[in-house]
Amino acid sequence: MKGAVVVGGPPGGGGGGGGGGTQRLPVSGPRWLLTGSVLFAFFTPLLYTAAMRHRESTRPPQDLVGEDGTVPVEEATEADPAVELGHEEFDPTGTAALVAFYFVLIALLWVFMYFVEFLGRVSVIG
Repeated sequence: MKGAVVVGGPPGGGGGGGGGGTQRLPVSGPRWLLTGSVLFAFFTPLLYTAAMRHRESTRPPQDLVGEDGTVPVEEATEADPAVELGHEEFDPTGTAALVAFYFVLIALLWVFMYFVEFLGRVSVIG
């Protein structure tokens, strides 16, 4: 194995010790993507606020508004539940089986990731 240590300033000139110039960091990829992402993150709350104000300011058509200024609403009928589960019908065995299944699944995924990361090749960590 070989190694080298290079002492000096960054490649491409510069130097002079504290000059007034600023260096630009290289940006990989298209600049419009970075600019668009920043603008999107900045303007999204403003657009959301404008949409909510517009939504609140819209009024129903005048033919639906009653004399007292309210809009009549048709109430839905209240339906009884088809099946009511009581405390006695709770299945603790099924819940325990589901928790055990998830535990085994996570353990298997951990073993799988161990083999992917550390077996037969250089790991991501180092």
